[in-house]
Amino acid sequence: MQSEAEIWSQLDVFRNTGDAAPAHEAITRLLGENETRLAERLCKALLADSPEDVVALDALSQIAERAGDIPETIRWIERLIATPKPPAFAFTRCMYLYRSLGDSDKALRTIFHGRAHHPNSEDLRLQTLSLLIERGALNWARAEAELVLLLGITMPPLVRLVTHALIEGGAPNHVLAAAASVVQGVSDPAGALCGYRLLIKAELPKEAAAVLIAGLAAFPGNVELVKDALDAVRRDPQLLAPFGLSGMDGAESLSLSGSMTDVGTLGDALALVMVDPAQPATTPDVKVLEQIVRNSPLAVPRPDGPIVFVSWTLARGGAERLVAMAFKRLRARLAPRPVELLLFDCSDERGSSFYLREAGLTRADVIVQPELQNIDVPYAWLQMPNAQQWLINHFRNRKPSVVYAHLEVPNLLAGLAGVLTGVPRLLIGTYNMKPPDFIDDEDACHWYREGYRQLLTRPEVHLTGLAQTCIDDYQEWLGVDLSTRSSVIPSGFDMSGFRSALDPDDRERARRILGIAGDTPVVGVMMRIVPPKDPLLWVKVASAVHRNRTDTRFVVIGDGPLAQAMKDAVEEAGLTPAFLFPGVVADAYSVLPAFDVFLMTSHSEGVPNVVIEAQASGLPVVARRAGAVADAMLPEQSGVVLDTAHPDQLAAAVLTFLNDSILARKAGAVAQAFARQNFDIERMIDEIAALMDT
Repeated sequence: MQSEAEIWSQLDVFRNTGDAAPAHEAITRLLGENETRLAERLCKALLADSPEDVVALDALSQIAERAGDIPETIRWIERLIATPKPPAFAFTRCMYLYRSLGDSDKALRTIFHGRAHHPNSEDLRLQTLSLLIERGALNWARAEAELVLLLGITMPPLVRLVTHALIEGGAPNHVLAAAASVVQGVSDPAGALCGYRLLIKAELPKEAAAVLIAGLAAFPGNVELVKDALDAVRRDPQLLAPFGLSGMDGAESLSLSGSMTDVGTLGDALALVMVDPAQPATTPDVKVLEQIVRNSPLAVPRPDGPIVFVSWTLARGGAERLVAMAFKRLRARLAPRPVELLLFDCSDERGSSFYLREAGLTRADVIVQPELQNIDVPYAWLQMPNAQQWLINHFRNRKPSVVYAHLEVPNLLAGLAGVLTGVPRLLIGTYNMKPPDFIDDEDACHWYREGYRQLLTRPEVHLTGLAQTCIDDYQEWLGVDLSTRSSVIPSGFDMSGFRSALDPDDRERARRILGIAGDTPVVGVMMRIVPPKDPLLWVKVASAVHRNRTDTRFVVIGDGPLAQAMKDAVEEAGLTPAFLFPGVVADAYSVLPAFDVFLMTSHSEGVPNVVIEAQASGLPVVARRAGAVADAMLPEQSGVVLDTAHPDQLAAAVLTFLNDSILARKAGAVAQAFARQNFDIERMIDEIAALMDT
């Protein structure tokens, strides 16, 4: 490091010889060593003798920027760009500063000023296009892009912006085709990628395919080119066939640590989809998934590895609650063997940690997907690559012996991650009927179906369902024999926590909590007030019951997006005095015994927890036949399941119990015995543990 005297001697050299190079070197070195005060003094001394010294002005702008003084930074840069020969980078820096202040007009003027000094600067052309696109000035951006094409392009980022401006600006096909011929000259994947997209937009698919093939041959393994190639095949399976596949033998973008032994190249992937278009499930993503799953080596036992539960969240919901309860009991049962919980989201603010306490955990105990994560190339082809990469990396590090995933998306993500990382036992838990029954998204359901179909070809993968009706529904939907690849694991509850409507003390205490007289007939429900529960039908049934028994009270425990609509319907029916909406009740089991009949009007269900909980509380149940509701009951003994949505017929079933207390009590006793015998949580844990050891 030079002494201060030696540094100041560089200024004397300039004054004596006019050579500023030594002083410039000293300024650069001082900035690098973060000696900003000395650098600032040297710069200002130099400017006193040479007011337009570019290096000194730039250095002072950097010093001000480091100090966070934006106005001072701009002042020095504006002096810099006012010099006779300002550098191009100064205009770019000034433009970014104006943008940071939200002044896009000054930013744009600065860039045009810079272009007057540097008409051949590609960086300034790039900044111009970026600003115009950001401002939504698409016609202006398109005109600017056409000018750029005339001047020539070498920078890949500029190629991408020009392509965007032309396509979004509605350039005619002949301009798009001409642009494609220019951008292809850029020796970068962006040249091929943008040339292909321009030609596709110009409605020249054959020419576009030729550009794509050439790009893949020149840049094997580029994930963007691979993606466009698969998209091209998805649109037209024969589009790339005339060009052959031999030039793509080096494309390894689809490889996942060597697991895809038969799909190591894009050529293999494309060859797989050159099949009879009449055959189902032949899209590229499905065929690639098939090859990943079928070509991954078989897992070897890991008796000492942890057991990992995977669920999307622990938000308020029946499936999430079962996951929380099962995790807590299984971890206690298997201790000291480690049992971990992985969640994709666990936030109090978003409500995704609702059942965290039920799981016996704190937020610090849960392994949660990081919100930001760079996607490595090998994972970019997977559905939800961020989550998939996180799971794969975690499984590789922890080497679990068992992974038990829950619900559709976690099932597929954890299932594929488990296959790729050699997890020897993969349980995928379903909690409803087949997805198309409750998910209105054809693309998602297609992916779910093909994901399950491929995963269930693996011997280590085993599907669980809450009832045989659910398993049978999946089997029919998947077209896969699940007789040896699935197991029924009924819902389980801690039966010691229930109170009973058959116990006079429990019944009296529950009615006191709700403020209901002891002899008043009560029809109730506990539900999320959402469309599948058909809450407006519930009101219609209540109205029909009330016409026959005006002394009946109706209790709706829960909340949801249709709560207000339900209350409005009650008011319109003139039943407000007869209804009670206590909302979400912390200890719902303590108030269930207040009911005489549990009424459920859902049109879409799996195995509803509330039906089991109502029966465990000694209540007869009246329900519509939906999903596996009947599997959760003893129809005609513990209650009634009706193949109808007619309010009067449902009301008649409710009135049968309200008008015959002996029948209601008998059905309640059967219901309670049935629920407590068949849906005890220890039985559920026994069955889960047995599957893990298989």
